[in-house]
Amino acid sequence: MSYSQLLIVEDDFVCQHIYLSLLNEYQPVLAATAAEALDCLSKQPFHCILLDLGLPDKPGEELLPLIRRNPLNGNTPVIVISAHVDEALGQQCLALGANQIYVKPLLPTMLRRMVESVLVH
Repeated sequence: MSYSQLLIVEDDFVCQHIYLSLLNEYQPVLAATAAEALDCLSKQPFHCILLDLGLPDKPGEELLPLIRRNPLNGNTPVIVISAHVDEALGQQCLALGANQIYVKPLLPTMLRRMVESVLVH
């Protein structure tokens, strides 16, 4: 699994630092905005995408259909991690193509476990 490519779409600096340090063996690529994420998604396939919903330029839930239509990453597992998810928004994200939904904050072991679970399948 050391060659798995992971796209982290997160605008919060503290969360970025935590994700990068905990998931560094997965060759993480960081995008702080939806525009940066779309640019990354157009250049290479990823094995997993971590997606925050509270992005500065576009809500993450609006990014989900664009990910699913992306020729390189349309089937890539997407894990939504956000502090702002209620039941209705969670259901909307699942309907739009998210594979899993988690509410921040996450324990480090939980973060690693959920990434490993989608990379194994």
